[in-house]
Amino acid sequence: MKIVFKKLTECTIQDTVTAWNRGFEGYFVPLEMTAELFFNRMVNEGLSLKHSLVAFVGENL
Repeated sequence: MKIVFKKLTECTIQDTVTAWNRGFEGYFVPLEMTAELFFNRMVNEGLSLKHSLVAFVGENL
């Protein structure tokens, strides 16, 4: 399978939130985000959409 990396600036907010939630599912402490919570975290922590990546396997997150 082909793995494709995209900058968050190339993804929809829904793709971004889905990637976050899938990446952290099953953790002892729940880390599930909504779009609003994710946006607030990005702003409050000074995270860069342009420097952050999401991995897609084929067409899937």
